Amino acid sequence: MVAVQAGTVNPGNIYIVCAHLDDMPEASVAPGADDNASGSTAVLLASSIMRYYAFENTIRYVLFTGEEQGLDGSYSYVQECAAAGDNILGALNFDMISYDADGDGRAEVYGGTMPASGALVDLFLNTVSTYAIALAPVKFTTGSEGWSDHASFWDAGYPAILGIEDNGDDFNPYYHAASDRRVHCNLFYATNYVKAAVGTAARLAVPVSAVTPGPTPTPSPTPDHASILTIEASPDSLAPGEAFTLGVSVRSAISSALDVYFLADTPYGVFTVFLDGSFALGIEALYDNLPGLRAPQSATIFNEVTIPALIPGTYTFYAGAVEAGEMPPVAAVAEVTPYSPHVLALATKAISIR
Repeated sequence: MVAVQAGTVNPGNIYIVCAHLDDMPEASVAPGADDNASGSTAVLLASSIMRYYAFENTIRYVLFTGEEQGLDGSYSYVQECAAAGDNILGALNFDMISYDADGDGRAEVYGGTMPASGALVDLFLNTVSTYAIALAPVKFTTGSEGWSDHASFWDAGYPAILGIEDNGDDFNPYYHAASDRRVHCNLFYATNYVKAAVGTAARLAVPVSAVTPGPTPTPSPTPDHASILTIEASPDSLAPGEAFTLGVSVRSAISSALDVYFLADTPYGVFTVFLDGSFALGIEALYDNLPGLRAPQSATIFNEVTIPALIPGTYTFYAGAVEAGEMPPVAAVAEVTPYSPHVLALATKAISIR
């Protein structure tokens, strides 16, 4: 799968953001959450964010198949590019970027010995540093020669890097197994990896301006789901560590299966807020596949919540009802709107930490 965002100044200069779609199970079931839905998600999110901007250089968003069979998809694609004389100045390949059990944020970035590839790694590390992204990237000039699709670019003489999680002391034990599921992914870590990927790609492509999107369609509200969720909070402004009352109401007039989320988008990550008022990194559903009339009617389900951090800023809380089995975007919670696909109801509330 290839999507092209043509450069407005130098369309012949091409940068690629890529990952592989296929996976390798040991059993009949192959969820492939980390390997490599995580990298594929990075490519899709990069395209969904960067489409709102114009860039001097061309960006290609590419998802390969056949990686697990020996880099078959990327090999064929790169050979076609080389035969066509494509001026590929760099490829950013992401493969397994969501497992971080020890929480140290280690990210391995491989550039090989080609100077131009090393420069891509350096820019990735600089992006993490410049924008204070919560990753701990490490540059490698050896290893990974045949691990993933970046190798197809190297073999053709194109600069490329591999971004991957810690493959040492924190190696994913669910690798190539039917247990490689979302529950084992660290979504906070994955979110930061995506931020670094998007930032690096944008800097390579060189932003020109924001693109004014067309008018947003305003669909008629679905009667069954109107005003499902509300959020109340008091006070609206408080000091770090102070408790405040936070309430979410879910009305019962629901006729289809939903998942309900309650999230806090904070200066240091995205959290789920649970029924007891506790916080946990990542996004999880409060109610899974909520049917018919099982929702509490106008019930406040939180009280006396304490922000678990000492970082001042704005903490935006989102209550969202989505079609059962769907999730809000991990890397851009603020993009969840009532008109986003699968979002059936949304309420927000901002709290200021002085």
